[in-house]
Amino acid sequence: MARTNESRQRILDAAERVFARKGYFASSTDEIAREADVAKGTLYYNFKSKGEIFETLVAEGLNHLNREIESALSNEVSVKSHLSDLVQIHVRFATDFPDFTRILLSEMSSGLDDGVQVRVEAIRGRYIQRLASLLAEAQGMGAVMEGDPLFLAEVLAGLLISVGGGTMPMTPKRTQILSEFILEGLARS
Repeated sequence: MARTNESRQRILDAAERVFARKGYFASSTDEIAREADVAKGTLYYNFKSKGEIFETLVAEGLNHLNREIESALSNEVSVKSHLSDLVQIHVRFATDFPDFTRILLSEMSSGLDDGVQVRVEAIRGRYIQRLASLLAEAQGMGAVMEGDPLFLAEVLAGLLISVGGGTMPMTPKRTQILSEFILEGLARS
C-alpha cells in the first residue's frame, strides 16, 4: 500500500513541475509519467485523467494552505494578529511551493476543461469562503473596513498569491511591509 501512495505522490510532484513549466493544456500524461519516472499504467492506476491529476493537485495544495490558516486562526489572539498571520502563511506557502503558486497564478485564470474548471473553482471557493468569514468576523468587531467580505477575500487572496509568487524574493522585511500594507488597507478608518 505504501508503494501506491509513494507512486501517487511522485506523480503529483511531477505534475506540479510539468504544469508550472508548460501549463495545463501543453502538458501530457506521457510527460508527467516520464517526469515521475513511473510507467503510464501506474499513472492511470492512480488517476483517470490529466484533469483528475490537476484537480487533485489543486485540492491538496489549497487544503494544505487551509490547514495552515485554520491552525493559525485557532489561537486566541486579536483579529489583527490573525490577519498578520494570514499574510505570513501565504508568503511562506508561496515561497515553499513556488511551482504550485505559479499554477494558481496562471492556470486558474487561463481556462481549463469545463468539468475540471468547475471542480477546481469549487475547491478554490471553499478557500475564499474561509477568508471571507475571517474578514466578516473582523468587520463585526469593527477592525476591518465595511464592504462585501467575499469581494475583499477575492482581492486579498489575489494579492497574497501574486506577491508571494512574484519574481522578487520575499524577505522578512518585505513580508512585514506587505503585512502592514494589507492591514492598513483593510483597517477601518
